Amino acid sequence: MLQIEGIRKVYKTGNLVQEALKGVSLSLRDNEFVAILGQSGSGKTTLLNIIGGLDRYDDGNLIINGVSTKRYTDRDWDSYRNHTVGFVFQSYNLIPHQTVLKNVELALTISGISANERARRATEALKEVGLEEHIHKKPSQLSGGQMQRVAIARALVNDPDILLADEPTGALDSDTSIQVMDLLKKVAEDRLVVMVTHNPELAEQYATRIVTLKDGEITSDSDPFNPEGSDAVHKNLGKSSMSLLTSLQLSFNNLWTKKARTILVAFAGSIGIIGIAMILAMSNGANEYIRSVEEDSLQDYPLQITDTSFNLTSMYADSMAASGSSSASTEDQKSVEEWRTITNMFSGMNKNDLKSLKAYFESDECDIDEHVQSIEYDYNIVPRIYRQTEDDYRQVNPDTSFSALGFSGTDGSSNGLLSTFTSTDSFFPMSADEELFQSGFDLKAGKWPESYNECVLALSSNGRVSDMSLYAMGLKDPEELEDMINKFSEGKAVDNISEPGHYEYDDFIGIEFRMVSVTDFYTYDKSYEVWTDHSSDKSYVKKTVDEKGEPLKIVGVIQPNGNNSSPRINIGIGYPASLTQHIIDLAKDSQIVKDQIENPDIDVFTGKSFDDKSNNKNMDFSSLFSVDSDAITDAFNLGDSGFDLSSMDLSGLDFSDMDLSGMDMSSAVSADDFSSLMPELSASEIEDLLGNINFSMTSDTMKTLFTKLLSGYESYSASDSRADISKLPSSLRQFLTSDDGKEVLKSIINDYLNKHSDDAIKEEDISAIAENLIAGYPLWLTKHNYELDDYTHIAEYMQSDDAKQILTDGAEGLRKKVESLSPTDEELNSMASQLVSGYESYADSHDLPSASYLLTSFTKYLATDEATSLIKDAVADAIDTSALESSVSKYSDIVTAQLSGVMTKIISAMTGQITSALQSSMASLTSGISDNLLSAFDFNTDTLADLFKTEMTAEELKDLMVSLLSTTQSSYDGNLRKLGYADLDNPSTITIYPKDFDSKQHIKDLISDYNDRMKAAGDDDKVIEYTDIVDALMSSITMIINAISYILIAFVAVSLVVSSIMIGVITYISVLERKKEIGILRAIGASKRNISQVFNAETFIIGALAGVIGVGITALIIIPANAILHSLTNQQNINAILPPAAAGILILLSIVLTLIGGIIPSRKAAKSDPVTALRSE
Repeated sequence: MLQIEGIRKVYKTGNLVQEALKGVSLSLRDNEFVAILGQSGSGKTTLLNIIGGLDRYDDGNLIINGVSTKRYTDRDWDSYRNHTVGFVFQSYNLIPHQTVLKNVELALTISGISANERARRATEALKEVGLEEHIHKKPSQLSGGQMQRVAIARALVNDPDILLADEPTGALDSDTSIQVMDLLKKVAEDRLVVMVTHNPELAEQYATRIVTLKDGEITSDSDPFNPEGSDAVHKNLGKSSMSLLTSLQLSFNNLWTKKARTILVAFAGSIGIIGIAMILAMSNGANEYIRSVEEDSLQDYPLQITDTSFNLTSMYADSMAASGSSSASTEDQKSVEEWRTITNMFSGMNKNDLKSLKAYFESDECDIDEHVQSIEYDYNIVPRIYRQTEDDYRQVNPDTSFSALGFSGTDGSSNGLLSTFTSTDSFFPMSADEELFQSGFDLKAGKWPESYNECVLALSSNGRVSDMSLYAMGLKDPEELEDMINKFSEGKAVDNISEPGHYEYDDFIGIEFRMVSVTDFYTYDKSYEVWTDHSSDKSYVKKTVDEKGEPLKIVGVIQPNGNNSSPRINIGIGYPASLTQHIIDLAKDSQIVKDQIENPDIDVFTGKSFDDKSNNKNMDFSSLFSVDSDAITDAFNLGDSGFDLSSMDLSGLDFSDMDLSGMDMSSAVSADDFSSLMPELSASEIEDLLGNINFSMTSDTMKTLFTKLLSGYESYSASDSRADISKLPSSLRQFLTSDDGKEVLKSIINDYLNKHSDDAIKEEDISAIAENLIAGYPLWLTKHNYELDDYTHIAEYMQSDDAKQILTDGAEGLRKKVESLSPTDEELNSMASQLVSGYESYADSHDLPSASYLLTSFTKYLATDEATSLIKDAVADAIDTSALESSVSKYSDIVTAQLSGVMTKIISAMTGQITSALQSSMASLTSGISDNLLSAFDFNTDTLADLFKTEMTAEELKDLMVSLLSTTQSSYDGNLRKLGYADLDNPSTITIYPKDFDSKQHIKDLISDYNDRMKAAGDDDKVIEYTDIVDALMSSITMIINAISYILIAFVAVSLVVSSIMIGVITYISVLERKKEIGILRAIGASKRNISQVFNAETFIIGALAGVIGVGITALIIIPANAILHSLTNQQNINAILPPAAAGILILLSIVLTLIGGIIPSRKAAKSDPVTALRSE
């Protein structure tokens, strides 16, 4: 039941207000045929649209089954139109691009009915209206009556409760009108049919109720209905939503009817996609080529970690930052900022602990072996190789040909990074993994090396041999190379170049070289306690190579086979890894290496500590000279005064300390010592008795005693020549002229020279000699008709007589400076004291008299009976016992009898003390003899200059000058590597050959994890820094390519924006074209969102089509583009490639952009008034 209560509807157009319905009230039964009559403008169609939910009332109420619609939402109205109401319009309002069946199915689609059920019900509905034979036709293929019957079938297919017909016969002829009215009358048998018509005859004939409207008011009602109040019945009207597939189908069919325009629009939209796709294809092709090159270079350029790392990336970034423009204006700049190029370069160098890294790689916790073909450890050991010429040997490794230009071969002691960029060597080490190495090469002639002294000649990939290798092998004249280098260094044109030679493989097989251990060129200099290098001495080199050189022979010729599976190889002469091991073994057995290992803190080349930064600068200049042994004794004179005891004056001896007069015997001897002799007396009584003894030993008495003892000693020692002091001067002269004496004298003079050489010879004196050498070089060049700016003959100049004469004159000048030295009196006394000390040692070993022996002999004499008797007699004479005898008399006779024993003991005790005192006196006497000896020496300073002479030859002095002027800082490891020795646990380079690109990344991750562990453990010095050169270069190229691609894409994106705007405009035009379709869809229950969805589907299809066209055209363009690339680059593996993922993304991008462009038009369509849309044409 449908109730209309006081419905009002007002239309406002500007200031014009028109009231279409004026409080219309009407109740309709559930099944009746109601005809609404009225003139045009009476409001009948407006009332019909309000009843159908297409239009909204301004006032009043529309009650459906007792439920007011005042609170209906858009969703409720959509569902009401779809499930409750069916519309039949005067102009049919079929969608022209849909078939008859699809037009009828549309309402069912919005209801959410399945496809099969839709087709069945739509077919039945068409069958009921007599159109089952026309279901696949388009509306344009039907007559007016047929189209109206399709419209009725569409209205009935959802089995609505209400059928609303607006002038259903207005556009039909009479016969067709009758057919339609009969159909409507039949429909009205079980539902409510409301028909708006101008034809009263049809209304009278078919309608069961006629309602007449005039000026928006009901004027008559043939069968009014006033329902009684009833409870509201709210029913769920069901789903009302169009599926995405339906939206796509509607839009696709619409676009299909305008195929040409759709394709043109899609093509216009695809232009931007084509541009981006081509850029991506070219960029991806370039990146794929870079990646393929990087993968191919896994063998040619493996991961390499050196003991000295160099951060090329940061250096490049610094240089870019320094060269970049500054934001600060330079107009107001008042200071100049430092650009730290050199500092940054060297600060970017770091020391890597490869010993720890090697241990990690070889441990069980590291799985690197699963990801590598091979790991090789290099020790920067460079073999010294010579090639024999007609009468000499030419060093071919390390190569020294370009030394005049500042380039040199690697010698093992230089920085590994610098040698990489400056090496001109023709020899190179082959990989230790023979299988991996040999798999990449074809053996053209001969055989592969089978021992350490066999080599191969490696040709280029096109079978050529380098001229440097030919010079090294002696197949081209080395003098030709030297001539070119000389001319180049002089800035002259290099002409007379010989034609390229052609050789047979057999020309190379059997060529022989000589390999010498570097240690063989060093000899130990005992004078300076250093090892001297003779590698610049041609005669020494020739002799060493002849005697100790080992043959090294070329046994094969190889050429890369192009499968890119072998490690990197240079063009030149490759020697096996076993040769390196052999060199290490030779060095290990050499004495110089043993010395260096035993003394890790001392530089064997200078004899100084590695920590001594001055190194050779403070060398002992006294080593330049030696002491003349023949002239040394003339510098010392000895007086003729003799020494004998009888004439010796004792007045100089002081005996005052030996005056013992008035000594208290109780304090001199202990009472306890006499308690056993006098048991009857107490200790105090004994002390009283001892106190009564008077002892009188004056200094004169001591002097007299000492004189008697000396006289007795003279007789005692008459048979001992060592005690004969009279022979001391002659014995001393014998010592001075002996070899031992001369050595002592030389030692004294050398100590003096060492102490004062720095005062006499300054570093500027050495620099002056160097300046004289430099100044003499141009004169020597002129003398030999060389160009004055030619620096290629320095080595020859240093070997010339001119240079040697300058060095000899320089040494003589230094000697004269030493001659000017003059010792002080204190130094002279020190020298004499050293001589006396040296004589004492000499006298002991040659049974000659000496002062020290005199003291020892006199001490022995004092222990004889003769000397003891003399001393005891003197002591007895000095004791006065009269007071003692008087004191003893008061004691018993027994005590008196015991007195003699007491006196004997007292005399013995005093004798011991006197003897000690006499020994001290004799020590003073011998000391005086030594002083007499010192004063007897006379040092002749005038003969000092004759003591020194130059010991070095000019050649030795040259080597010394080179050493003194050297500024190279040495290190323990550097010295050992220079000598050809290395610790196998501590490599200088680790080379890693990954299995593939993913393995390379895994290895880099392993190193990164290792670094993290070292940092966490606080071992920052073990953190490894390295630069993956290939990755860095390729990444830079990739970055540049990507940057260019992004810029080009940005430009092309403008076309995409334009395309989006264009598609938005086209979509808006489509909205205007499909205005009636919008009204039809809304009439059958489509929501605003469904309408927006329809047009979004249209833009989706256009975007997808544009993307597909863009990708397709790009795929076609790529074919000739690749052909052009191959022709221009001569590289068949450079191809523009559009990845499927990128193609899919571009299609999605096209869809997204068109959807964005269609947002505004689709929203505009959704907001369209369905009533107005239905009236549009």
